[in-house]
Amino acid sequence: MSRPTLHSLSALSAAAVLMLGALPVLAAPSVARMDASLALAAGQAPSAAARYLPHGIVKPSSTRAESTVAATIRFMGDPLPDLKKLGVRIGSVSGNIATADIPLSKLNAVSSVPGVVFVEAAKVLKPRLSLSVPATGATSLRSGNPLQWAGATGEGVIVGIVDDGLDFRHQDFRKGDGTTRLLSLWDMRAAAQGTPPTGFDYGNECTPAQLNQAITEGPSSTVCAQPSTGNHGTHVGGIAAGNGQATGNGQAAFRHIGMAPMADIISANAIGGGVTTSNAVIDGINYVKAKAQAAGKPAVVNLSLGSYYGSRDGTSNYETAISAATGPGLIITAAAGNEGEAPIRVEAPIAEGGSVSVNYSIPKDERKVEIWYPGTHQWSVQISQGDCTTAVVPADTPSYTVDTTCGKVSVSNNAVNPLNDDRQIVIDFAANAGAGPAGIWQIRVDAVKGAGTVSMVGGEDANGGTFTSLTTPVTTQILTDACTSTAAICVGAYVTRQEWTTTGGAPSSNTGHGAIGTVAGFSSRGPRRDCSNLAKCPPTAKPEILAPGAMIMSALGQDAPVADNSKTDVDTDGVHIAYNGTSMATPHVTGAVALLLQKKPTLTTAEVRKLLFGNLQLNGLAPATLPVFDPAVAKPASADVAWGYGIMDVARAHAALSAAAAGTPGSIEAQVSGTATDLTVGAVITPKTEEIGQTLQTFVVAALPNGALFVNNQGNWQPISSSPGYFSQGVANGPITVSVFKNLNHAGVGLGGTLIFIGYGTDVTQMVTEQKFKLVHTMAN
Repeated sequence: MSRPTLHSLSALSAAAVLMLGALPVLAAPSVARMDASLALAAGQAPSAAARYLPHGIVKPSSTRAESTVAATIRFMGDPLPDLKKLGVRIGSVSGNIATADIPLSKLNAVSSVPGVVFVEAAKVLKPRLSLSVPATGATSLRSGNPLQWAGATGEGVIVGIVDDGLDFRHQDFRKGDGTTRLLSLWDMRAAAQGTPPTGFDYGNECTPAQLNQAITEGPSSTVCAQPSTGNHGTHVGGIAAGNGQATGNGQAAFRHIGMAPMADIISANAIGGGVTTSNAVIDGINYVKAKAQAAGKPAVVNLSLGSYYGSRDGTSNYETAISAATGPGLIITAAAGNEGEAPIRVEAPIAEGGSVSVNYSIPKDERKVEIWYPGTHQWSVQISQGDCTTAVVPADTPSYTVDTTCGKVSVSNNAVNPLNDDRQIVIDFAANAGAGPAGIWQIRVDAVKGAGTVSMVGGEDANGGTFTSLTTPVTTQILTDACTSTAAICVGAYVTRQEWTTTGGAPSSNTGHGAIGTVAGFSSRGPRRDCSNLAKCPPTAKPEILAPGAMIMSALGQDAPVADNSKTDVDTDGVHIAYNGTSMATPHVTGAVALLLQKKPTLTTAEVRKLLFGNLQLNGLAPATLPVFDPAVAKPASADVAWGYGIMDVARAHAALSAAAAGTPGSIEAQVSGTATDLTVGAVITPKTEEIGQTLQTFVVAALPNGALFVNNQGNWQPISSSPGYFSQGVANGPITVSVFKNLNHAGVGLGGTLIFIGYGTDVTQMVTEQKFKLVHTMAN
C-alpha cells in the first residue's frame, strides 16, 4: 500500500466534512461556570437563594444592600476590577483563586465575567478533637501506625501546660507501654507535700519515676497524689499533645489525637487548688523553661488563662514577664478570652468639662470596676445607688473608702503609672455590717481636664458584675492579660463542631456558638488597649490567629467533676469530653508550634509568627479586609478585632518552614525582632555548595554614623583597625545561625543610625572581595 501524501490526507478531511454536513447539527455541550449549589441558588430570587446554599456561607445584609454568599473564584487574566464593579468583595488571592463575597443577585453575572473560569461555594467544615485537629492541617503532616507515627509529631519538643494540673494517669498522656510521657510535673497547690523544684521553695516536683510509680499504684497512691484541680489543664493538654490511645465502651482508640502526639510534656498547676496569684503562672513558665534548657530541647508553653483587669497594653509586670521568658526555642501561646458576648466592658467618649454615667449591676457579692485614662488628664469619679453615694474622688487620690447602707465602696484614682504614663481608677464594692453591695450602681466620670474615651472593665465573665447601659452586642477590647503580652501569640476561637455522639450512642449538639467556619461568638475581641505613651506600648494587633475552639473533644480526667447538665458533653468512649473556649483554641496553636519546633528547634517568636500568620487557611467566611501579615507592621490599619490575621493552617506553615530550611546557597537571611529598647539581631547564613567542609568565619561589623567601624570579636566590640575579629567560626556543614546581640537597649545612647552588617568567609579579605556580607539592621534613634 502506498503511503498517503499530504494531498490525499487533505482530500480525506474534506470528504469527512461533507459527510458530517449531512447530519443534524448538535449544540456544543455547555460548560459549568459555577458549582451545583450556586447554580441552584442563582435560579432563585435573592430572598430565597440562601436556602439552597450550605448553612453558614450566606452573610446577612447588615451593612450592604443585599446578602452575599461566600465563594471562591478561579480566574485567568485579571477580572477582579470587573468583579468589584458588580459589588463583589475580593478577599485574599492565592495563585489564580480568589476568595470573595458575592451578592446573591449577581451570581449569574459574576460567572459570565470574561476571565472567570469557575465559581464555587465556600466549603463548610463538618462539626466533629477528631475534627478540629484535621481542620488545622496537622493530621496531614504525619503518617504511619499510631504511637509509631513518622513526620511532624512534636517528637523532641516539650509542651508546657501551665494550668490547673493534668491527669497524668490518662492514657492519652502515656506511652504504648503504659509509662508516662511527662518529663516532670510541678504540683504547686497549697496542700502539696514533697520536694519543690530546684530554685523554688513551694510545692512538690514529681519525676518520671514517681509518676510511673503513681500510675502503677493507682489513684490511692500517696506518691505524687493527683495534682489536678479540675479538668481544664487535662483537656488543654490532650488537645496540644494527647496521643488519643485512651478509649472505652467498645470504641476504637485513636479517634481523638492531639496536635503533637509524640511531644514530651511538662505540667505546672498554676491555678486552682489554693494557687491564687499570677506569680504562679510566671513561675510555671520559668519552670518549663529551665527544664527545657537542661534537657537541651525546645519548648512551647500554653497559657489558657488570664485576667481582664490590669493595663493589658503589654506594659504591666505580668505581661512583661511573659514576654521576657520567650526566646529562640521557647514560645508562649495565650488565650484571647471567652467574653465576646459578655457586657463586662463599656466605653464612651467624654469631652473636657463633660461627664459620662454608666449603670453597673452587682448580683450579690464583692465586685470591682477598673478604668484607665491618660496621665496628662485629670478625671474624677463618683459612685451612687439611691441615697448611698460616695464623695467625688479626684485624680491623685490613692485611697478613699466610705461605708453606706448599701455596702462599702472603695476608690483609688491613682497617680500616673510610670510603666505606661496612664492613670488607673479602681472601684471596689463589698459588704459591710449594714448590707451587701447587690443592686445597680451608677458610676459617673467627670473630665476635669482632658477629653478622651472612658473605658470600664467590670468583671471576669458575665456571671458577676455587668454593665446595663452603654453596652453593645459584641464586647471589644476584652482580651486577657496573658494574650496582651507582646511576645505571646494571642489565639481566638472559631467553630468546627456542633454535633457529637455522647455516652450510650445518643446524639448531642450545641449550635449556640455560631456557624461552622465562623468566629465563635464567645471569642474575646481586640484590640489590645493602647496606653497614652505609645513609645512604651507600641500598638500591636491582638488577637492574632484563630484555631478551633467550639465543642472540642479531648481528655476527660479520672477526677474531673461532670455536672448532670454536662454529661451529654461526654464522648461515647467515656474518657473524652467536649468543651468550648479560646482555652481550647490555644492548645491547637501550641501543638502547631511544637510541630514547627521539631523541624527547627531554634525558632523565635518572630519566626513562628511569620510562619503561622503568613500561611493561613483560605476561608470564604472571613472578612475581605483581613490584613496580610507583614513582620514590619505590628498593627496593620485593617487589623481585625475578631479574626486577627485569619485561621491557622499548620500544614502550610510547616511547608513554608521546610522550604526555608533548604536555604539559598550563599544567602544571608536576617533575623530581627523587638524594638529599639529590646532588640535581637542575628542571621542565618547558608554557605554555597562548594564551601561545605571549609572552616568559615562569620563576621559582624557595625558602621557608626561618624564613619567609625567596629567588629565583634568573640562577643566584644572593637575598632576594626585593631582587630580582624570574628563572632564565631566553624566547619560549614549547613546553615549557620549567628546571634549578634540579644535584648540590647541602645535607645538614646548615640547609636541611632548605626548599620549592622553580617558576613562570612575564610577570612576578612575573602568576605570583602567576594561581597559575602549583608546589611541586616539599621539601629533606630
